[in-house]
Amino acid sequence: MVGNYCAEWGGVSAVMRNLTTGLRSDGHLVDILSTNGGMSGRALAMVRLVFRARNYDVLHVHGSSYIGIVTPYIVTLIGNLLHRPVVVTYHGWPRFAKAFTPTSHMVDAITRRAAIVTTPIEASAECFRKNGMRAVGIPNPLVVSAWPFKKRPKIGPRLVSTKTSLNPAVSVGALKAIREKFPHATLDMCSYGATLEKLPQYTDVAGLTLHGFIPRYDLAKVLDRCDIYLNTVEDDSFGYRHFEAMAAGLAIVSVPNEALATYAGPEIVTFADTTPEAFADAIMEVLDNPEATQKRIERGRAKVKEFTWEQLSPVWKDVYTYAMDRTGRLRNHRLSVCLNVLGWLIAAPIAYMVWLVYAPAYLWFRLMSQK
Repeated sequence: MVGNYCAEWGGVSAVMRNLTTGLRSDGHLVDILSTNGGMSGRALAMVRLVFRARNYDVLHVHGSSYIGIVTPYIVTLIGNLLHRPVVVTYHGWPRFAKAFTPTSHMVDAITRRAAIVTTPIEASAECFRKNGMRAVGIPNPLVVSAWPFKKRPKIGPRLVSTKTSLNPAVSVGALKAIREKFPHATLDMCSYGATLEKLPQYTDVAGLTLHGFIPRYDLAKVLDRCDIYLNTVEDDSFGYRHFEAMAAGLAIVSVPNEALATYAGPEIVTFADTTPEAFADAIMEVLDNPEATQKRIERGRAKVKEFTWEQLSPVWKDVYTYAMDRTGRLRNHRLSVCLNVLGWLIAAPIAYMVWLVYAPAYLWFRLMSQK
């Protein structure tokens, strides 16, 4: 049985759900211990994990940058103490892996003999391996069937962008430039921050629709009526939204994103610098070369089929088998016991201080919100 613990939300929790769906389809028992519940959700899930960890054959914790840097390490300490193998999946980019080299060394001293790290970008895995940790680069599973492929006989200036709250000026600036030649051009912006309250400066932009947050699988309806997907975010991990757009048959215009450069390349993606002018030029290139664009779209659809659970399940199962084998051989190892004790000596004071500050604040917030 696999226990999944997600340290973050959005794309990271989507990885967890897709992995869970694939494992369950093969007859494995999978428990999801945490989803997007904020600090309170993660803390409560951590408590459940302590009491339920012995029910699992494998603990699999998912994290990414910044907010998810500590949680996987704590879950690994719990797994070590209870002699349960831990698989840590980081969805960060190589720059992120390099940035936390000292932290990786510190944690590696505790988790060296019990954890294996996976990451969708091989360059990130190499960074972890240089830090002395066992790491392997594996693409994240994608439920391709959830994104119906639509054959578009003609590509028009119907644009869509997600994660736009991180860099909205580029997408909106490109729309304004495109509308000088195509007055009917449109842009759908879908993300937590894509609302009039968050982006009041774009209230009167012609052709722009701010959807705000859209549930992941409802996004397929928006993609269905658009033709070109814009990605303006460089620091992204595997980039689920990019590959979901490929699966739906959209042309992709993107900054030189690490995941797209690794798994797609210029034969599928039209790359552009992070400026409105560069994006507008790239969009015009897509529109002015329909035959080349259709070939890119077909290659993109073929590429995402490589990320289905059927294709990736042997690799993921090898990871779980390796983790269980390593832990099984170390259960009676004195060093393992010493590292477990050391881990709890480090983790317990930290957890106590967090709860000492967080619990009263959380109770006060709940009481005030009920008034």
